[in-house]
Amino acid sequence: MKKEFRVEVIKEGALGTLLFGASRLPVSKIEEVMNKYGEQGWDVSFQVIEQHRMLFLWKREALVITFVRDLKNKKTKKELEKSEEVSEEIINIERIKRTVLPDELIVKIKRNGKIEKMKKADWDEIVKIGNEDKFEIKFKNN
Repeated sequence: MKKEFRVEVIKEGALGTLLFGASRLPVSKIEEVMNKYGEQGWDVSFQVIEQHRMLFLWKREALVITFVRDLKNKKTKKELEKSEEVSEEIINIERIKRTVLPDELIVKIKRNGKIEKMKKADWDEIVKIGNEDKFEIKFKNN
């Protein structure tokens, strides 16, 4: 299986290195970077700490993190947006379900993507006039 790699370099603070001769790696920045890549399906392949020269007199450390993932797990921006929309839709449906009466159902209006409650009698009217293709039934209260 083909793999994809990404390398991220996180350096210790320059000011601490200049003033004290050494500083520490920014843990919060490391966590932020690792969480960002983790959400996108990346795994840490390996890490190494390097020493870099700074202004010919000082040395500062840098953490080099190599991330890896299978190419098949790579999601496009559109796929990520669609999965976010679907999860938001599910949350809305679950919220509305709590208030649905026995003679109501939940539909999605295809034109604008809005989720709404509707009386079954109104749905029957929509079916009679042949407009049911403009809606998608999301929940029927039996």
